[in-house]
Amino acid sequence: MKSSQLAKATVFWVIWAALVVSILVYAAAAFLSTRQAPPSEVQSSQVLFLVLLGMGFSNALASVVIRQIFLVRAVRLGKLDVDTAEGFRRALVVFVVLWALADLTGVFGLALVFWNSSFLDGLPFWGLALLLMLFHRPAWGPLHRKESAERFSSQPGSIHETRS
Repeated sequence: MKSSQLAKATVFWVIWAALVVSILVYAAAAFLSTRQAPPSEVQSSQVLFLVLLGMGFSNALASVVIRQIFLVRAVRLGKLDVDTAEGFRRALVVFVVLWALADLTGVFGLALVFWNSSFLDGLPFWGLALLLMLFHRPAWGPLHRKESAERFSSQPGSIHETRS
């Protein structure tokens, strides 16, 4: 991997890692707040849980569709070349949107925990958010090769270039 590609890949990994850590911080903040807080007078809301969980899964679906259209399809059609400044910028924007959707799912969990004062209510949200972040981890190698687009669409690749 060239040093310019490595520098670009590092930008992706740093942003991705920061957002993964933020999801873990949401869980830690929720744990600490429910551990030290007196029992809440507010009744646990199953409807709110289901609405927020539905929104979390909607984020998941939207992120997969965005990935397919703006990354996989663009690479397959030759419209995205991350070796150019414009291609790098477009790929970065798409990845940031994907990661923001995943992080928002974690925020839903944090909000629900603060509302219901139950740490366990947030676990499905943080789990889904972390799975989305894992699925949308930076896949640098496949963005450099048209022929890798098929593998990229079905399975997130690694940042390391694959050898032909």
